[in-house]
Amino acid sequence: LRASNGGNLTRVDNVFCSQNLINRIIECNTHPDRTPAIADHFPIFTSIDIAINTGHFEPGQNFRMTDWEAFHESLAGKLATLAVGEVLSVDDFDDRLQKLETVVKEVMDELVPLAKECPFNKRWWTKDIGEQKKVMRRAARFSYQQCHNLHHACHEEYRQIRNDY
Repeated sequence: LRASNGGNLTRVDNVFCSQNLINRIIECNTHPDRTPAIADHFPIFTSIDIAINTGHFEPGQNFRMTDWEAFHESLAGKLATLAVGEVLSVDDFDDRLQKLETVVKEVMDELVPLAKECPFNKRWWTKDIGEQKKVMRRAARFSYQQCHNLHHACHEEYRQIRNDY
């Protein structure tokens, strides 16, 4: 702090932080050379290490992007090879259940795409919404091109497409 009456330097203002935060401070210094005009305080620059530990991403399966017709066809073809009939014992049941789970898992691994790693994924977004957006943007461009012609039918068509989107 620079005293206004004589220009003498006085003590720096106190800077407080918690005991947990003190180990994360990288730098805490005054920078008199960066003082703004007509200010009596020196800027205090504090650098704090606030790195966040991110977890490991296990890619899951993105069922929204699955081609369900191909999935059903493949699953039906593989299920046709499994034994059909009366279950005679607990061991027979466990064996059939294991084979069923294996077939379903194989089809899922084969036809269900993996999700991409992104913290900003729109989990509600689907292919259909993407197609609707393309149609809506196309109609918006055409409507804008016809902005001089207010009675053109494309303006009403664009409004309806936008409302449906």
